[in-house]
Amino acid sequence: MVKNIDAVYDELLRLKNEGVDQIFINSDTTELIRELSSARTSNKAKNNVVNKDSKPAKSHTDQSGIKSTKKKEGLDYGEIKLIFPKPTSINLPCSDKNSQMDWLRKQMESCSTCNAQVGGNEKIVFGSGNVDADIFFCCDAPNEEEAKAGIPFTGSSGDLMLKVVNAMGLNNDSFYTTHIVKWRPKHHKTSVNRDPNLEEIEFCAPYLQAQIAIVMPKVIIALGKTAVVGLTNRDPANIVLKDLRGKWERVENIPTIFTYHPTYLLHNNTLRAKRQLWEDMLEVMKKLKLPISDKQKEYFL
Repeated sequence: MVKNIDAVYDELLRLKNEGVDQIFINSDTTELIRELSSARTSNKAKNNVVNKDSKPAKSHTDQSGIKSTKKKEGLDYGEIKLIFPKPTSINLPCSDKNSQMDWLRKQMESCSTCNAQVGGNEKIVFGSGNVDADIFFCCDAPNEEEAKAGIPFTGSSGDLMLKVVNAMGLNNDSFYTTHIVKWRPKHHKTSVNRDPNLEEIEFCAPYLQAQIAIVMPKVIIALGKTAVVGLTNRDPANIVLKDLRGKWERVENIPTIFTYHPTYLLHNNTLRAKRQLWEDMLEVMKKLKLPISDKQKEYFL
């Protein structure tokens, strides 16, 4: 039960950093929290039971316990510190887009630093899609499903994003997708996803910049807080995504809009959240001068 609660806590913390202020909790999670609360109440009651014949114990300090507590409090369990070399500058060969992207993929797949981050049953997730696409989706880092498949937009969050794209009247050839960091960040809890740290983001930046330079999309869509960090070099401590979403900036001189990652909708499955993300997609359609029907305008109202 403790392991499951740790996972719930880590996910709630991640959502808080994304600017989420309201979530839907399913019955399984509610029951888990209820059981934990009952267990803590029971333990507290047991600790308060005192034998009338016993004398109060002399208070003393357990130094080893204090050291252990301080060490635990001072350690970020969500992050494993790694030392990365400086990012390597990338000079793309003079060739067509597909050849350039294949060359770039081989550079990453042969990178010893990148390969050192990949788990035993995982792969580098380079990116996929149409190199001539008008839309460039940029996500945070691969989740467990994406890392195992080696393909972005795999699993429930990917399925949801594909539904959004289809609702825009587009197909799979209409976009290119990649991540800020090209591998699943290491974590001491294998079942929990960790946000990339700044060192990982900085190391992967030249690969991301090269992908953008090859595709040269008309619009970049940044999905989630980490994507904003990687594209704009903002300090993550100063980012509140709900204040940024729907706004346009220019990255590599390309119009870029910030919005929620589809995972946000999986955890915050409300009409309001769906409408907010959809409004951002409507802005993308306007920017690309795509036709917008009255039905599309009224989705999630």
